[in-house]
Amino acid sequence: MTGHVSTALVVLRPGPAGELPPERALEAPPDLMSSALAVQWFQDQGFQTGPVVGISFAITGEEDLFRSALGATISGLKTAVEQQLPLEALADHVRPLIDAIVVTAPPDFGPGNP
Repeated sequence: MTGHVSTALVVLRPGPAGELPPERALEAPPDLMSSALAVQWFQDQGFQTGPVVGISFAITGEEDLFRSALGATISGLKTAVEQQLPLEALADHVRPLIDAIVVTAPPDFGPGNP
């Protein structure tokens, strides 16, 4: 990788609520097959993926990869604004599995942030 590398969070649609109380239904983890299918699609596009934790997983790649695979330009990474990426470029079999792809704002502490 030679360009600017970015990371986004892929938020999967929740699975069956099962035993969860109604107010926590949106926290239900997706079924394993749906999770695996979504992760594999992003890997096939060239993204590095993190493990599925709860209802989400991370994707990492160069900005050109985000542009070619998702039709998205990642901007404002140094600002305190969260950016939601479009889902239109996802394959038809993957789009229903995903609620959002989000680039989160960096923390306002740590190196470079007094």
